[in-house]
Amino acid sequence: ARQRTVYTIVDMIFIALSLFAFGYIIIFWSDIAWRMGANTGLDYVVCSIGLVLTLEVTRRMAGWPIVLIAIALFLYTVLGHLIPGFIGHRKISLALALRHTWLGYKGVFGIATQVMNKIIFICCNTH
Repeated sequence: ARQRTVYTIVDMIFIALSLFAFGYIIIFWSDIAWRMGANTGLDYVVCSIGLVLTLEVTRRMAGWPIVLIAIALFLYTVLGHLIPGFIGHRKISLALALRHTWLGYKGVFGIATQVMNKIIFICCNTH
């Protein structure tokens, strides 16, 4: 029997938000690059949406444990300056953390994605 896929309103909202976030980066990538860190408020909105969407995709694909670890590490990034001793670190603003996580070359679209794409490419071409 064929399984029927039902999309909920939440799924439609996530689809619209992902089209907005990815479309924004695709359309305005040159402007984002030329600003070199002088991001606008809309950039940070897109970063926030992208981070939430990434966490939701992770939850759907890998479950809550990975999402909780990712949230804990992001909170450590932003709030780690409040931790005393050698575990603490210098203050990192929420804006910098969002920018680095979503727009930076080491973030979502950075090295990890490049490696993943190469592995998928290799695995798909070996069969």
